[in-house]
Amino acid sequence: DIKHYKLNKEGTTLDAPVRLGWLYTGSQIGIWVIGKQGRIFQYEANGDDFRMVYKQPTPSETISYGYLDQSNNIWLCCKDSISLYNIKDAHILQFSNMLHSNITAIEQVDDHHFFIATEMGVRYTQFENEALKVIPLDVLDHVYTQINGLYFHPQFHRLFEGTFSDGTFAYDM
Repeated sequence: DIKHYKLNKEGTTLDAPVRLGWLYTGSQIGIWVIGKQGRIFQYEANGDDFRMVYKQPTPSETISYGYLDQSNNIWLCCKDSISLYNIKDAHILQFSNMLHSNITAIEQVDDHHFFIATEMGVRYTQFENEALKVIPLDVLDHVYTQINGLYFHPQFHRLFEGTFSDGTFAYDM
Protein backbone atom coordinates (compact mmCIF):
# COMPACT_ATOMS: atom_id res chain seq x y z
CA ASP A 1 0.00 0.00 0.00
CA ILE A 2 1.35 3.45 -0.90
CA LYS A 3 0.18 6.65 0.75
CA HIS A 4 0.89 10.10 -0.65
CA TYR A 5 1.31 12.59 2.20
CA LYS A 6 0.37 16.23 1.93
CA LEU A 7 2.26 18.69 4.09
CA ASN A 8 0.28 20.86 6.51
CA LYS A 9 0.57 24.33 7.96
CA GLU A 10 -1.70 25.01 10.94
CA GLY A 11 -4.23 22.39 9.85
CA THR A 12 -4.34 23.53 6.21
CA THR A 13 -2.86 21.42 3.43
CA LEU A 14 -0.20 23.27 1.44
CA ASP A 15 -1.07 23.27 -2.25
CA ALA A 16 2.04 25.01 -3.53
CA PRO A 17 5.05 22.84 -4.34
CA VAL A 18 7.23 22.61 -1.25
CA ARG A 19 10.43 21.64 -3.09
CA LEU A 20 11.48 18.95 -0.65
CA GLY A 21 15.16 18.47 -0.10
CA TRP A 22 16.05 16.22 2.82
CA LEU A 23 14.46 13.60 5.07
CA TYR A 24 15.87 12.66 8.49
CA THR A 25 14.68 9.93 10.84
CA GLY A 26 15.59 8.41 14.17
CA SER A 27 13.93 6.38 16.90
CA GLN A 28 14.28 9.24 19.40
CA ILE A 29 13.43 12.12 17.05
CA GLY A 30 10.83 10.77 14.62
CA ILE A 31 10.66 11.88 10.97
CA TRP A 32 11.61 15.35 9.77
CA VAL A 33 11.38 16.84 6.28
CA ILE A 34 13.37 19.90 5.18
CA GLY A 35 12.27 21.92 2.16
CA LYS A 36 14.54 23.96 -0.11
CA GLN A 37 12.57 27.11 0.73
CA GLY A 38 13.39 26.82 4.44
CA ARG A 39 10.30 24.98 5.67
CA ILE A 40 10.64 22.22 8.26
CA PHE A 41 7.95 19.57 8.74
CA GLN A 42 7.55 17.01 11.53
CA TYR A 43 5.65 13.76 11.15
CA GLU A 44 2.86 13.33 13.70
CA ALA A 45 1.78 9.72 14.15
CA ASN A 46 -1.47 10.63 15.92
CA GLY A 47 -2.82 12.43 12.87
CA ASP A 48 -0.70 10.44 10.41
CA ASP A 49 0.45 13.62 8.70
CA PHE A 50 3.33 16.09 8.38
CA ARG A 51 2.94 19.45 10.15
CA MET A 52 5.04 22.53 9.38
CA VAL A 53 6.91 23.61 12.53
CA TYR A 54 9.17 26.29 11.06
CA LYS A 55 9.40 28.54 8.02
CA GLN A 56 12.48 30.58 7.12
CA PRO A 57 11.64 34.30 7.54
CA THR A 58 13.14 35.15 4.13
CA PRO A 59 11.78 32.45 1.81
CA SER A 60 13.44 34.05 -1.22
CA GLU A 61 16.76 32.54 -0.10
CA THR A 62 17.07 28.99 -1.41
CA ILE A 63 18.44 26.42 1.01
CA SER A 64 21.50 24.79 -0.57
CA TYR A 65 21.70 22.09 2.11
CA GLY A 66 19.69 20.86 5.08
CA TYR A 67 21.28 18.78 7.83
CA LEU A 68 20.31 17.32 11.22
CA ASP A 69 23.25 17.25 13.67
CA GLN A 70 23.84 15.18 16.84
CA SER A 71 22.58 18.05 19.03
CA ASN A 72 19.13 17.95 17.38
CA ASN A 73 19.73 21.09 15.31
CA ILE A 74 18.46 21.27 11.75
CA TRP A 75 20.88 23.33 9.67
CA LEU A 76 19.29 25.46 6.95
CA CYS A 77 22.27 26.51 4.85
CA CYS A 78 22.13 29.40 2.38
CA LYS A 79 24.98 31.00 0.48
CA ASP A 80 25.37 33.87 2.96
CA SER A 81 23.72 32.59 6.15
CA ILE A 82 23.00 29.50 8.22
CA SER A 83 20.01 29.01 10.51
CA LEU A 84 19.82 26.32 13.17
CA TYR A 85 16.40 25.11 14.32
CA ASN A 86 16.50 22.93 17.44
CA ILE A 87 13.86 20.20 17.13
CA LYS A 88 13.58 19.73 20.91
CA ASP A 89 12.88 23.32 22.00
CA ALA A 90 12.28 25.22 18.70
CA HIS A 91 15.18 27.59 19.51
CA ILE A 92 16.48 29.35 16.39
CA LEU A 93 20.03 30.60 15.92
CA GLN A 94 21.19 32.47 12.83
CA PHE A 95 24.75 33.32 11.84
CA SER A 96 26.79 34.23 8.80
CA ASN A 97 27.98 31.54 6.39
CA MET A 98 31.63 32.51 6.54
CA LEU A 99 32.42 30.11 3.67
CA HIS A 100 30.43 32.41 1.32
CA SER A 101 29.51 29.52 -0.94
CA ASN A 102 26.59 27.12 -1.27
CA ILE A 103 27.03 24.27 1.19
CA THR A 104 26.61 20.86 -0.46
CA ALA A 105 27.31 18.41 2.40
CA ILE A 106 28.05 18.33 6.14
CA GLU A 107 29.60 15.55 8.20
CA GLN A 108 29.80 15.83 11.99
CA VAL A 109 32.97 14.62 13.71
CA ASP A 110 32.09 15.29 17.37
CA ASP A 111 29.93 17.71 19.38
CA HIS A 112 31.71 20.79 18.00
CA HIS A 113 33.56 19.82 14.80
CA PHE A 114 32.21 19.43 11.29
CA PHE A 115 33.48 18.91 7.79
CA ILE A 116 31.53 21.26 5.54
CA ALA A 117 31.62 20.84 1.76
CA THR A 118 30.83 23.57 -0.73
CA GLU A 119 30.85 24.05 -4.47
CA MET A 120 34.58 24.75 -4.17
CA GLY A 121 35.97 22.21 -1.71
CA VAL A 122 35.67 21.09 1.88
CA ARG A 123 36.69 22.76 5.14
CA TYR A 124 37.15 21.54 8.69
CA THR A 125 35.15 23.75 11.07
CA GLN A 126 34.35 24.25 14.72
CA PHE A 127 30.94 25.38 15.94
CA GLU A 128 31.12 26.78 19.46
CA ASN A 129 29.62 29.74 21.33
CA GLU A 130 27.08 30.27 18.54
CA ALA A 131 29.81 30.84 15.94
CA LEU A 132 31.35 28.80 13.15
CA LYS A 133 35.05 29.10 12.39
CA VAL A 134 37.34 27.39 9.91
CA ILE A 135 40.21 25.37 11.31
CA PRO A 136 43.07 25.25 8.78
CA LEU A 137 43.83 21.70 7.66
CA ASP A 138 46.53 21.57 4.99
CA VAL A 139 45.32 18.33 3.42
CA LEU A 140 41.90 19.89 2.67
CA ASP A 141 42.69 23.58 2.23
CA HIS A 142 44.00 23.05 -1.31
CA VAL A 143 41.15 20.93 -2.67
CA TYR A 144 39.09 22.93 -5.17
CA THR A 145 36.29 20.78 -6.53
CA GLN A 146 32.55 20.51 -6.01
CA ILE A 147 31.74 17.98 -3.30
CA ASN A 148 28.40 16.18 -3.31
CA GLY A 149 28.86 13.77 -0.38
CA LEU A 150 30.94 13.32 2.77
CA TYR A 151 31.51 10.46 5.21
CA PHE A 152 33.91 10.52 8.16
CA HIS A 153 35.07 7.14 9.49
CA PRO A 154 35.84 7.82 13.17
CA GLN A 155 37.88 4.67 13.90
CA PHE A 156 40.21 5.19 10.93
CA HIS A 157 40.14 9.02 11.13
CA ARG A 158 39.50 9.05 7.40
CA LEU A 159 37.30 11.47 5.47
CA PHE A 160 35.68 10.21 2.28
CA GLU A 161 34.42 12.78 -0.17
CA GLY A 162 32.41 12.17 -3.28
CA THR A 163 32.58 14.49 -6.27
CA PHE A 164 30.46 14.76 -9.40
CA SER A 165 33.39 14.93 -11.77
CA ASP A 166 36.38 13.20 -10.18
CA GLY A 167 35.00 10.24 -8.22
CA THR A 168 35.67 9.49 -4.55
CA PHE A 169 38.67 10.56 -2.49
CA ALA A 170 39.83 9.45 0.98
CA TYR A 171 41.90 11.66 3.27
CA ASP A 172 43.65 10.44 6.41
CA MET A 173 43.14 13.03 9.13
